[in-house]
Amino acid sequence: MSPLALGHLLLLPSDHYLSFAQVLSLHAAEVRDFLADFVPLYRETFGEPLILEHGSSDGQESHACITHAHLHFLPVDGDRVDDLLIGDSLAYEDLGSLGELALPPWPSSAYFLRVYRDKIRVYRPTGDQKRQYLRSIVGAVLAIEDPEWDYAVVMRKEELRRTMRMVDHW
Repeated sequence: MSPLALGHLLLLPSDHYLSFAQVLSLHAAEVRDFLADFVPLYRETFGEPLILEHGSSDGQESHACITHAHLHFLPVDGDRVDDLLIGDSLAYEDLGSLGELALPPWPSSAYFLRVYRDKIRVYRPTGDQKRQYLRSIVGAVLAIEDPEWDYAVVMRKEELRRTMRMVDHW
């Protein structure tokens, strides 16, 4: 509804899960196969994708925009996102593969996932992050003023329409 940039897409499972860690714990092969087909199309159309997720968990006050598993795909510099997350004193763990997200503690934990150039990093929220935290971080990278990165504040209908026209042949 309100992409932060041309090429901002969301991947959502049709069944309800709180995080993609939970999705991967049950559907790893399907996610792997989908991404193997999808990421090259995305890269060809928009450039190198940054993949982000606000992983939610039971009993956790979410920092996400919604508490339903969803991956954000954006043509944004993931290294600049890392700089901001690290600048906010978030601890992280590098994973060897996306499949490792299906292993404990991630399916039952809150986390911020960042995948960029085949490097998978999971940040641990401190509880001090505002709602839509990752949208605000991407907004800062894109020089979108606070709070215009908030999907409820600004609707970027033209970016959505242009993005949909660019992917309708997929």
